Amino acid sequence: MERTPIAIVQACVTMLPRLQAEEMLAGAHVAALGSGNMKPTDAREAYANLKRSAGVKRARRASTPADVAAMGFGVQVVPKASKG
Repeated sequence: MERTPIAIVQACVTMLPRLQAEEMLAGAHVAALGSGNMKPTDAREAYANLKRSAGVKRARRASTPADVAAMGFGVQVVPKASKG
């Protein structure tokens, strides 16, 4: 720490209250989200923000024949062969 430039230390000290406030607001959002006291649209947005902050990515689903057809490709669904 003794080799850290004073400007860096001052910047950290200056930003500390802002960081603490952000953490408190995030905690309040989590509490409101967990208690069910948020409107559904606000809850979805808060949950999406938490997931984005955590780096959680949406799982991708497999394309359906309707999805492929909507992209302009011709689709022909072939039934599976029966066993036997």
